[in-house]
Amino acid sequence: VQRIVEERGFINTTLKEISTESRTEEKVLYKRYDGLQDLLYRFADNRYRFWLFSAVIKANKYGGQDEYRNNKSFFAEIIDELYQNKGLRELLAWELIEDNPMVRSLLASCEVSYSATISAFSESVKEKNPTLGPTLAIILGGIYYILLIKDKTTYWDIDFNSTEGKEILKNIVNEMLDSAFI
Repeated sequence: VQRIVEERGFINTTLKEISTESRTEEKVLYKRYDGLQDLLYRFADNRYRFWLFSAVIKANKYGGQDEYRNNKSFFAEIIDELYQNKGLRELLAWELIEDNPMVRSLLASCEVSYSATISAFSESVKEKNPTLGPTLAIILGGIYYILLIKDKTTYWDIDFNSTEGKEILKNIVNEMLDSAFI
């Protein structure tokens, strides 16, 4: 499933392709899963459920002493993971396009990670920026968008497929975080 999703995306993946690739009859897949959406949901849930939580853990290298640096590390981890993982980028595209109970469940599990990230900040940080959650959501949404289109075109004359483009993205995110934490 992973190879097909990375080549064609969740949206364009068919049960017939999965059946052929896995050398499994379609009727066997239908006995195990409630159709293609269920199979894709289980694959995505199993493969990608904890990617955001993992980024939170990796980024928390400064402990509770430096929330600001932890947050910058969190966004750097997200950028690195999305650059490296085409299947994860395809999952984000699927979540944007599809509207079904399975996708909603995947989005809800992401919200748990987002909420954990925000709740980790001290009250003093939250008091300085009461809209910290939505601010971080807008930054994250921008990262998602840029990384979803990076294979298709340059964006504002920046080639985000290049090492230089990746560094520009990280620097811009850091500047935005600087503004959010002032």
